[in-house]
Amino acid sequence: MTTRARTAFAASVLAAGCFLAACGGGGGSGASDDAGAATGSTAPAPPSGPPSAPPSGEDPAPDEESPVPGGGADGAAGTLKGTWTGTTGGTEVVLSISSGKAALVAGGHVCQGEASGAAEVRLVLECTGGDTTRTAGAAESGADGKLVITWDGGEKDTLARKDVGRAPTEPPKAPAP
Repeated sequence: MTTRARTAFAASVLAAGCFLAACGGGGGSGASDDAGAATGSTAPAPPSGPPSAPPSGEDPAPDEESPVPGGGADGAAGTLKGTWTGTTGGTEVVLSISSGKAALVAGGHVCQGEASGAAEVRLVLECTGGDTTRTAGAAESGADGKLVITWDGGEKDTLARKDVGRAPTEPPKAPAP
């Protein structure tokens, strides 16, 4: 498999993982969301209007193709939404950020965690296998719209935004027998 194909595959896997993690629900108790109905309390009515319209009085979400740090719904971290790829010292690095969550694949290690901050974006990740090279770092804009991450472990990655397309909205259909 070529380097380009591996990078595209890794980016797709990360994007799908972040998509699935963001859809993971509110976590927890296993109790039904209808528990309030049994006690007589009522839930607030859902907002009217199309689902893509922001609540009245709020600005629409920033364009996900906006430049690196500088604002957005989640502070500067909101402008980093998407998938970023690059190579550092011969190691392919793929970072995906969505809804304040981050996932990274580098050198055979898979890491996931948080991306947050308004003035400075901090990435705080936990990696499989105990690797600590890329577990905490600061992200800032670089030349030509690139993302530069300086990791507390000493590495410095320069990544470019990668368009990996959209995840399918429905599962594939099984072939007819």
